[in-house]
Amino acid sequence: MTDSGADFQPVDEAVYRKAVRSIFRRSGFTVDMMETRQVRALVDEYARILNTATRPVLESGIIPEAMARKLEEDVFVFSGFKTYQGLKEASRLLRDDDGTVKPFHRFYNDITAIKEDYNRHWLKSEYVFAQASSEMAAKWKAFEADGDRYNLQYRTAHDGKVRPEHRVLHGTTLPPSDPFWDEFFPPNGWRCRCTVVQVRKGKYPESDSTTAIQQGREATYQAGKNGVNRAEMFRFNPGKQQVVFPKHHPYYNVSQREREAIQVTLHPEEKEYTVVPTQNGTLRIHSGHGKGERQENIRVASHFANKYGYEIDLLDNPDGVKSADSYNRTLGWEEEYKVNQKEHPTKSSIDNLLRKAKEQADHIVLWIDSDISLGDLSSTIRSRVRRSDNIQSVTVVIKGKDIRLTRAEIVSDDFKIRLADLK
Repeated sequence: MTDSGADFQPVDEAVYRKAVRSIFRRSGFTVDMMETRQVRALVDEYARILNTATRPVLESGIIPEAMARKLEEDVFVFSGFKTYQGLKEASRLLRDDDGTVKPFHRFYNDITAIKEDYNRHWLKSEYVFAQASSEMAAKWKAFEADGDRYNLQYRTAHDGKVRPEHRVLHGTTLPPSDPFWDEFFPPNGWRCRCTVVQVRKGKYPESDSTTAIQQGREATYQAGKNGVNRAEMFRFNPGKQQVVFPKHHPYYNVSQREREAIQVTLHPEEKEYTVVPTQNGTLRIHSGHGKGERQENIRVASHFANKYGYEIDLLDNPDGVKSADSYNRTLGWEEEYKVNQKEHPTKSSIDNLLRKAKEQADHIVLWIDSDISLGDLSSTIRSRVRRSDNIQSVTVVIKGKDIRLTRAEIVSDDFKIRLADLK
């Protein structure tokens, strides 16, 4: 059985960081945030990694397509609950003892141990388990086709690494219909390398079923807190139940309300978008987009759709919730729109807009209709970006003309917006 995890790759740091930053921006984590783009991206990242473990089996043609879809779906759901538990645990370290939200860099540093557990150590064990579980699911499917024509025999890796409780099960020989295989078909623990083979009836004496089941229960017992058996969750048959991971894994220890909410967010219905007419590109607006700034944001998004042919979605963004205004599908990133309301904007008022925007997205659009000193505007943008490590770009629109400025351009010592730069 595969146990190397040689192809394992840890989580993309950028994906995890964005999910954590969404906790910071909203000053906490709730189950409804599972639906946000940043958190969903982390779910997809976990699923992508774990699916590389199961893919050789799922794409081999050994198992029926319907079963392959069930195993893949199980990995996805597992990834969703893993994401929820990990971010929920991280969110507990968001505030100081006095209830004040920590600066992001300190919050991110404080969750290092959680990040390493969920994204590397535990994920590696889950990856190896997924390899073994999918392989054994395929084996069971093949055994099932022969009914009780052959017996099945439990075998360990038969080396010095075999745990003593599993070694006791080596050689257990029973027909496929025996209830022993309902609970103790491998893998029977993290990094379990045990397997099962078909053997001719009569070649080996059949084991006593009651004794074998008792040995199986002892093999899957690990005392935890409050007398809880931490290994009991491994008592399942991935082939019969058509799942990769145990259904009683601690990730699934949530309230019924949380469970239902997570399931809904993992399988969302098509979002309710209305197409807004534009001369070029595509602009859609979600029914939940904030009413207070809807018209302003339609104006901003229409400018870019008409001018550059961009495909833009104005997102589900209720009033009072810190989240990006739009998703530019052409550029592949979220943007926060800030429209200057002052007739004579000052450096302070512009900085205030940028400061608020950076809490909602890494890419900012600054819309200005009034006259402004380009020197003051340039120095204000540079100062704010230098103090904000997440800002990746600022697009400035002044009286219908615009320029997109990258972080590298803004933080340079000679940065200055010139009238000729605006197109």
